[in-house]
Amino acid sequence: MAIKIQVLHGPDEGQEFTLVGPEARIGRGPLAHIKLADPEMAGHLKLQNRKGVLHVSNEMPMAGLLNRKPLPPHTEKPWFAGEHLQPTRDTLLVLVIDDSLPPAGGRGPVVVTQREPTFGRAKAIQIAVISVLCLWAGITFLNPALIGARKSGLGPEQLDRLCKELEELAREDHEPVFLRLRNSLTSGRALELQGRGSEAYRHYIWAREDLATLQQRSRRVDSETTAGTLQTAGDFLNHRLIELGRERDQKRIF
Repeated sequence: MAIKIQVLHGPDEGQEFTLVGPEARIGRGPLAHIKLADPEMAGHLKLQNRKGVLHVSNEMPMAGLLNRKPLPPHTEKPWFAGEHLQPTRDTLLVLVIDDSLPPAGGRGPVVVTQREPTFGRAKAIQIAVISVLCLWAGITFLNPALIGARKSGLGPEQLDRLCKELEELAREDHEPVFLRLRNSLTSGRALELQGRGSEAYRHYIWAREDLATLQQRSRRVDSETTAGTLQTAGDFLNHRLIELGRERDQKRIF
């Protein structure tokens, strides 16, 4: 069993690290074993493997999110497989347990980078994803019956605009749920494009929960801009959940 940490979103998106020792630090400084380029990273997160259970301690000046719940400074909590850790607004990490691999060991660094794409490779992946999204948007426009109603589908430019609007609302409102919604939308769409429909469905369910929370408590929900952004997000989520639900019923996923 190998313990891995994957970067799902942020400047280091695509990197994967495997723990090879009982302790590790995540940060930007010279003492960090998992080095992230996110400029908002200040201080570090301390990881400790205690009898097979990973614990994370927030040694940063600001609160993060663990499993979609606040992780205040100087707080320690267990981090379980499949849970997301969000130390900044832009960086999103996930803990993965790979039962197909033996526990990592050795006398090297505490953490070894399992996969570290270069800028060119990361850029190629980004271009490939955008190309697929463009193709998907084109098919939707030319033949909406292939994917669903045109009014509820979003092309890559519209989805990117929606995510930017959610980021702006998060800054203006100081409401991290907007950012969680953005992350769930982008990670869900990326998982769909990778053919991982069951995981995408789960991310969209999380996004719908955050959307309901925002609609109930956002201080600016009555504004035309916020209401329009949340409506667009809701239409997109309903569209994708219906489609993935059909695939599930046809046993193509799950």
